[in-house]
Amino acid sequence: AVVSTQSAHYGRGSALGDSSQFAAEQCFTVSVQQLSLAHKLQYPELMSTCWLYAALSLIQLNRRKEAKQIILSQYPTVMRFKNHRYLTSLYSATVFKYNATADLNLKKSSVITIL
Repeated sequence: AVVSTQSAHYGRGSALGDSSQFAAEQCFTVSVQQLSLAHKLQYPELMSTCWLYAALSLIQLNRRKEAKQIILSQYPTVMRFKNHRYLTSLYSATVFKYNATADLNLKKSSVITIL
């Protein structure tokens, strides 16, 4: 229930976050709050999901360096739970969003390859 509620909140905010800095900031705040709850519950899949939502918000805020650090840090968790379809799909979507916002003049090292 926590994951579906979080997904619904993030989905609405994410759609607005592409055009509204305020909405992206709110999504980031909610992701961090959810991360705190997931940590208390000792639920690693949910913690990774929260981190990835935070990364998506950072991408929308053009804070790509921080987003990349989060994305790369979540790779081991995603691999550990690779049968968790939602988590692997979210990871792939986050990487796609990160790469889609890359400046074409950037070095290849600024693009993340996925699974």
